[in-house]
Amino acid sequence: MKIISLITFLFLGCCSAFSQEVRIEKKKVNPVLIKTLLEKYPKAKRLKYYVYKNSQLIEADFTSQKQNISLTFNGNNEIIELEKEIEFESLSPTVQLQITKYLILEFKNFQLKECQEITSNSVSSIEIEIQYDGALIDCFFDVNGKFISLEKIEEKPINTQF
Repeated sequence: MKIISLITFLFLGCCSAFSQEVRIEKKKVNPVLIKTLLEKYPKAKRLKYYVYKNSQLIEADFTSQKQNISLTFNGNNEIIELEKEIEFESLSPTVQLQITKYLILEFKNFQLKECQEITSNSVSSIEIEIQYDGALIDCFFDVNGKFISLEKIEEKPINTQF
């Protein structure tokens, strides 16, 4: 179990190094990637594509059957990560309790913004986005609710020109 947690932690760390995403137009996306996505999710709607700066990773965000989904593809157009938005309440009561205890201990007056199930290299984890003290923070947990890591989300400055 420690090895799985370590692999997940290292992968998430690598992804955060590339976390600067830039939106790209569909016409700039490899047709093989689009075909792979639509074969797996034929009801995908509202597709948006992003490329990670300084890498060949491409992220596709979309909705399918009223669920927000994000797929990350490597340079060979293979899916290397799947993120699905889920309800916190859909987690088992034991996992909810573990995560809630950690968040209360570390962040006292936090606000839960989003919950996602992440699958990468056949390893699943849970991402909880919270708002705390004016900042957005992603907290990562294993499927049993054990804390793995956290990452402060970089707020994009608002471009104001007068």
